[in-house]
Amino acid sequence: MRAWRLIVANPDGVQLSWRQCILRAVVAPISLACLGLGYFSAWARSDKASWHDLISESQVRLLPKKKK
Repeated sequence: MRAWRLIVANPDGVQLSWRQCILRAVVAPISLACLGLGYFSAWARSDKASWHDLISESQVRLLPKKKK
């Protein structure tokens, strides 16, 4: 996800565990199957967390641009 400068990590910045990755992979299709409500919640929340972010206790972060 480097092209978009995104990283998925714990709230403290540590790499995700296998358990968290599996939870994200299981909950993401469920949130889509519920007419996209899991993704819509990210748009409606102030912290922009979707269902799979909340369940797996993870965050999607934007990395700073590299200077040339």
